[in-house]
Amino acid sequence: MRPRQRSEIKQLEGEVFRDHCPLPGHKKTNIIITNRRVICVKEIDFVGHFNKEWECLFENFYRPPAVVGTDLKIYCKVLKNHNNPENQQNRLHRHMLAG
Repeated sequence: MRPRQRSEIKQLEGEVFRDHCPLPGHKKTNIIITNRRVICVKEIDFVGHFNKEWECLFENFYRPPAVVGTDLKIYCKVLKNHNNPENQQNRLHRHMLAG
């Protein structure tokens, strides 16, 4: 029997799931897209939890996201990096979509 999964991801008011995709090269990591934000989550096998790696609210985008080749580019004024809270700044966040 698998333990009950827990998540630190809390649904925002009026938030609706739109889509998701795996993040190549990052085991058990997914990009989740809702009508309010983009979230990167990673499943922790040992305890069955989902950890939020980073998130960006759409209201913090300074430019629309773009796919260039195999890169997803997210242009976010404030990217909440949950692994490194000091690293919350204006920046381009890039992710390869194909391995």
